[in-house]
Amino acid sequence: MEAWQEKRNLAESVTYAFDHSLWTDVELVCTNENGETLQIKAHKMMLASRSPVFEAMLFGPAADKGNTIQITTFSYEQMDLLIRFLYSEAIEISDDNAGNVLKTAHFFQVPSLVEKCCQLLQNRDLAENDVEDDDDNEEEDDNGD
Repeated sequence: MEAWQEKRNLAESVTYAFDHSLWTDVELVCTNENGETLQIKAHKMMLASRSPVFEAMLFGPAADKGNTIQITTFSYEQMDLLIRFLYSEAIEISDDNAGNVLKTAHFFQVPSLVEKCCQLLQNRDLAENDVEDDDDNEEEDDNGD
């Protein structure tokens, strides 16, 4: 039988470990958008290696030495997207969640995710401006200008 690690690259392996809660050593407790309390099991080393805020929370002088971190500022959904990005560099950002993902990424000081969010928002704004310009041009044409 083939081991799960075979034929997986680094990102795929650590994402697999995250998805299957293998060898986790920290639990983030968050509230989802429905008000339910949920946990995200993760790896301290992975979080700290990708975010200076997590590094300070987990290993800094004022770090809580426990294995549970209460997250009250961000929803479970926001934290799940962030953590998955920290593991894989992959994320699905949409117009609906880009603003919240940006706030989360900025707070946890993840510049590569901040950049992805800013690019999406900038592209969206450019597209909206193009649509508005097209609408303005159509109105001018309708008015005989």
